Amino acid sequence: KGKLQRQWKRAGSAWELVFDYRASHRYWHQGNWGKGQLHRKLTVRIENAGSKPSYEDGRIHFPIKLKPGEPWHVCIKMIPEIEGKKLPVLYGCHDFFAADTELDRRRHIFLNEATHFHTKESETLSSVVIQALRQAKNDLAALRLYDLDADKRDWTMAAGLPIYVALFGRDTLTASWQSALISPAMMRGTLPELVKWQGREVNDWRDEQPGRMLHEAHTGPLATLGYNPRTRYYGATTTSSFFPVVAA
Repeated sequence: KGKLQRQWKRAGSAWELVFDYRASHRYWHQGNWGKGQLHRKLTVRIENAGSKPSYEDGRIHFPIKLKPGEPWHVCIKMIPEIEGKKLPVLYGCHDFFAADTELDRRRHIFLNEATHFHTKESETLSSVVIQALRQAKNDLAALRLYDLDADKRDWTMAAGLPIYVALFGRDTLTASWQSALISPAMMRGTLPELVKWQGREVNDWRDEQPGRMLHEAHTGPLATLGYNPRTRYYGATTTSSFFPVVAA
């Protein structure tokens, strides 16, 4: 069990509520031993508020009194930090629609360069096919693991949403191979990424062997603290056997 601290503070013209969680765990599994450390932080940053906020009983309060037709505004940013690495805020105040960030540009490159259909208006099912393809491309783009991008065009994806946001060998290979009709970008990003995770030693706890391909790699609390081996786990034969199929 870890320790969660909350801090309400003034930050220049803004206000911040900081959640700071730390945990540690000593583990010993089949010759693997050590001390797992977890440090996760979330900063709720309040900017440009139309009235002064306060924090009490675990809640942020805003006193609001408006005349008819009078506007009120506030910007709330969620800033996560994982093991000391602060994730950037992608969208700022008033960004209710997609902005031109680096991740947006990479996403649009894939959507624009991937397979697309175009036909004249007709009474056939062409519109259904076009819409299905468009939705499929957007669904795949939603699974993209941007921190594992090979470059702005070649990328790999998570196994699924919402609970499998991690790199899985078999699932990622299957999805990228089946999606090749849309774009080879996912295969070009997935194959070299999995090579980086290839087994280097004999480790019974992780079911690791030299040359064996990855089954799954997680960054969740249980894996990070060493309760399970899933920060790097190799307990499957399907990734190794399917890798040459996709590579071919």
